[in-house]
Amino acid sequence: MAVLSLPLLTGATLLLFIATLVRHLFSPLARLPGPKLGLFTPWQLRYHELQGKRTKYIHRMHLEYGSVVRVAPNEVVFSSLEAMKEIYLSKGSGYDKPSFYDLFSQFGLSKRRRIIADRYANSNVIRDSALHGIQERSQNFIKRCSEAPRQELDVYLFLHCYAFDCVTHHLFHPHGSDSILKQSDEETLSEAVFDNSLASE
Repeated sequence: MAVLSLPLLTGATLLLFIATLVRHLFSPLARLPGPKLGLFTPWQLRYHELQGKRTKYIHRMHLEYGSVVRVAPNEVVFSSLEAMKEIYLSKGSGYDKPSFYDLFSQFGLSKRRRIIADRYANSNVIRDSALHGIQERSQNFIKRCSEAPRQELDVYLFLHCYAFDCVTHHLFHPHGSDSILKQSDEETLSEAVFDNSLASE
């Protein structure tokens, strides 16, 4: 039985640290612009995810570094139309999908689909009550935007609120959310978005 000595353990740790450092410094992604800490660890990005501010953080990185930014050792984000077309619109592009997409595996889909399929039937979608609810939520969204013409407004959040309100109204009428006007419903939406940002872990 081998006994680990302190010098052996220290040497192994130092060797592992140097190997990791060299691997990151000579990675093809090291040449891309981005925060220096992001070259060695994803924890800066994870911190902003846990705060529920990943999108704002990435937007700041794009403003600082340009349309291509390395935000973690193995993660690059793009903001150009050309990159979007290449990544999302080309069939069989060869880009690896993160494990996040495994969440969309279809287990028991047919059973779940039967439960709510009637809600998506055209006759239900164009009912007066459904259309009235969507119109009402559209007016709430426009009203909220027009109340702050000279102030900063997080359109990303309010578009999420609008979509959330329309979908919950349609699926759960009359118990849908009203997150544009009600703080408690907006908090519920924020929790749902926060949970989704952690789902990729």
